[in-house]
Amino acid sequence: INLDERLHYKKHMDTLLKKANSIFGRLKRLFYSRYLSSKVRVICYQLLVRLQLTYCYSIWFNISASLMERARIFERKCLRACLIMNRSAEFDYIKHISNQRLYNKANIPRIDNFIINLIREHYRQESLITQNSLIFATLYPNTMYYENTIQNGFLPPEAFPYLDHKGYIQDCNNIPIIYHYPRRNNNKKLEYPP
Repeated sequence: INLDERLHYKKHMDTLLKKANSIFGRLKRLFYSRYLSSKVRVICYQLLVRLQLTYCYSIWFNISASLMERARIFERKCLRACLIMNRSAEFDYIKHISNQRLYNKANIPRIDNFIINLIREHYRQESLITQNSLIFATLYPNTMYYENTIQNGFLPPEAFPYLDHKGYIQDCNNIPIIYHYPRRNNNKKLEYPP
């Protein structure tokens, strides 16, 4: 993990995208192969590239919207290659393929929703470990601490269950709220509703 002083995770994200892009480039023949079905290529993407891209996912809920968008763009690039869904000559390369159609055909969740589900599962599994007090103590709800971290914007990973329970991570349509809120590099404060 590449940490910086303001917990932006930009270096970490750059490293992950570089590694994932390298893996995708080395396995280009696999992803562009017309001899494999699109379902097999999507499974290969999930196992070989997405796995690398979601490394250290438990800290990702606090990254900026621009960094998450870079991950989404890379994922869509990979899925377009796997599903062979690019602009076509019959429409003079003008007609776009919608992202919704792309994800529906791939039958996988977007990477930000996938990461949120991984984090939820991580904390659910962590809550089952009661023998180790160091692990169990991170899940003990400390409302004053979480309210203070919400005010300054530097959210620790253990604040995720609290924020998720309050409905600050996803809206009612399961669209991540936190990745769509623009934040400046020097001010990571999020404006949460009361």
